[in-house]
Amino acid sequence: MKHGLKITSLLVTTFITSIFCAVPIVTAIDARTFNPGNIIDDVNFTNTNTMTVGQIQSFLESKMPNCDINGVEKAGGGSSSLTNRQWIERRYGIGPPYRCLRDYRENPETSQNNYGKINTPAGALSAAELIHMYSLRFGINPQVLIVTLQKENGMITDNIPVPRQYQQAMGFGCPDHVAPGQPACDPKYNSLSNQLYQAARHFRGYMERQQGWYVPYVVGNNTILYNPNASCGSSNVFIQNGATAALYSYTPYQPNQSALNAQYGQGDACGAYGNRNFYLYFNDWFGSTQSPPSRTWSMLDQGQAISGSNNRTNTITMTPGSTTTLYIKAKNTGNQVWYNGNTTLATSRPENRPSAYANTSWPGTNRPAQLLEPRVKPGETGTFMFSITAPNNFTKSREYFNIVHEGIAWENDIGLYFDISVTTPKDNSYNARIISNKLYHDPALTKPLGFADGRVRTGQTIYGELVFQNTGGATMTNSVVKLGTFSPVDRPSAFRSELWLSSTRIASLIESSVKPTEIGHMRFSFTAPAPGWYNETFALVAEGITWMPSTSMSYRMEVTPNYSSNMISGQAIATGTQIMSKNLKYRLIIQPDGNMVLYSNSNPIWHTHTAGAAGPTLVMQSDGNLVLYATGTKPVWNSQTVTGQHSMLQLQEDGNLVMYASGNIPRWSTNTSGR
Repeated sequence: MKHGLKITSLLVTTFITSIFCAVPIVTAIDARTFNPGNIIDDVNFTNTNTMTVGQIQSFLESKMPNCDINGVEKAGGGSSSLTNRQWIERRYGIGPPYRCLRDYRENPETSQNNYGKINTPAGALSAAELIHMYSLRFGINPQVLIVTLQKENGMITDNIPVPRQYQQAMGFGCPDHVAPGQPACDPKYNSLSNQLYQAARHFRGYMERQQGWYVPYVVGNNTILYNPNASCGSSNVFIQNGATAALYSYTPYQPNQSALNAQYGQGDACGAYGNRNFYLYFNDWFGSTQSPPSRTWSMLDQGQAISGSNNRTNTITMTPGSTTTLYIKAKNTGNQVWYNGNTTLATSRPENRPSAYANTSWPGTNRPAQLLEPRVKPGETGTFMFSITAPNNFTKSREYFNIVHEGIAWENDIGLYFDISVTTPKDNSYNARIISNKLYHDPALTKPLGFADGRVRTGQTIYGELVFQNTGGATMTNSVVKLGTFSPVDRPSAFRSELWLSSTRIASLIESSVKPTEIGHMRFSFTAPAPGWYNETFALVAEGITWMPSTSMSYRMEVTPNYSSNMISGQAIATGTQIMSKNLKYRLIIQPDGNMVLYSNSNPIWHTHTAGAAGPTLVMQSDGNLVLYATGTKPVWNSQTVTGQHSMLQLQEDGNLVMYASGNIPRWSTNTSGR
């Protein structure tokens, strides 16, 4: 029953037959052979060819040859003072004829029926026709529907069913727990045709795990209660097939040992009987719920998945430590459905051997992959896709695989294999290892650039040399291998100099060719753009083939205005102006607060102690004196170097600010060399 089948199906059968007509049950199957993981197999559950309409009708008649149509027999199997007619008229207000299932007719569109009526409604079908119709519509064995009618409401063997039994014939819409004051069963399903339709539809939907449906039990491990009362406990059940999963999704309990020991009878207070009774009735009426399994398959395709396409082959070549993806397409030629919850590809010859090619993507060292499709019916094709990782040594081996249904059985071994060779193939790859990457002030590469502070001046051109080793398998040529802009690739760079090949290509190989393991060289230049911070990345590229990310070189550069490093006689600089050493490490700044400060990077190393002087201007006078004037002509600091000669102020790369007279004679300095 949807959302929980009434455990009282135990005793709807018992109750109804005890009131009207007790039908003795002679059991041939022992309930203790009940297998909770495989109540019925998929083949039996879905075989719609087991019975014709005529055979169903004959079966119903054989199970109830003596229907009490007029209700003349004593109710309760003779134990009541009332006749069946008196009991039904008092309870339902309906007179004869009372229709057993064999005689019942119902219009599936209107639910009009012949219960308590002499005439049959237009469009009505027999119970046998309804069973057969819904069996075919949803692909469910009519015997499954017949057994469900019996285990839910005792319909098959009841000689005088009451209206409620037809309305709730399959127990659908009758949950175990309902809110106080609400009906035990949903009245919108109150007809035999509606009950058969919903039960068959849900059996199929549960089995197929219909998209959008809530399916509480699936193939694989499940926790299943013994009783609606959770205190009665539960156990783990490995459900082996979709049919059994459908039965539990419809009737969500398993029998405990007392229920199994009781056969068709009642066990202890924690017993549940729906699935037990299904098993017993099916076996006793129609034979085993298990078909002799045929587990066979054939290989339709196997190979290697490369760059999104499949390459059909069973010969695989790999390098040590490399990984590749394989696939197998298998046709189910047996009679059992495959489910991805328990169907895996396994190592074989011998079975379950650990594979040297297993990796962390495998479920186990002898289980490469699970079935990709949710289910594969007989005649359909299943797919296994898995990766293998080669060992770190040269080897050749033949790897055998087979399909196994975990905890159930292996498929027939057809000898599927891959021949795998781990070797060193011809290497046509491009790659390199950077040995050195140096920058210089001059194109002759004689004056290394101190680039620790990452600062260059606008318009300044710096020069570089890249030295690398060819670590790939291909010979590099200067027509193919270039140094290009990277991250992102082919990005126009603001640092392009007149020596670049293009806006995205900086340089090519100096050598005409560089063979594997040989050393290659490239020389290049950058010209600094407008002031600001820049992130620049370059890498080697084999044009039209591949980039070599391992060779990427990144620079974070600050481009500063192109300040002078000196002042000449007669020159003046105002507030906010600065003099900068050629190596860009030292700056002399006329600050707005009136102080003149010499900085090493961002650290002050000398100043004039003139903070507070308004509108300062620094003048290199023609008399050789360096004077800092406040607003107007008020001197606030001077170098006291009046010589009568023209002089020059120089901010040196060692950090010393020096005044030189004619003849390059030092006259004054800040004594800050090396600070």
